[in-house]
Amino acid sequence: MIKISKQTDYALQFMGALGKLTGTAVLSLKAFAKESSISFLFLQKIAGLLRTAKLIQAELGRGGGYRLGRPLGD
Repeated sequence: MIKISKQTDYALQFMGALGKLTGTAVLSLKAFAKESSISFLFLQKIAGLLRTAKLIQAELGRGGGYRLGRPLGD
């Protein structure tokens, strides 16, 4: 049996939620953390790692959030 860390599990959940977005929509990290019962600070750390790997992009400012850094097929 393969074991994956909580960090990997949460990253996959977050990426899956981002994959469901359409158009120019973004997903708020705070909203996803609350909806998924994941620590916001832990999710912030994960999002930082995903941004560094260029897997996600951040939209800053009011109404901002995250979206996939590449098309879903890539």
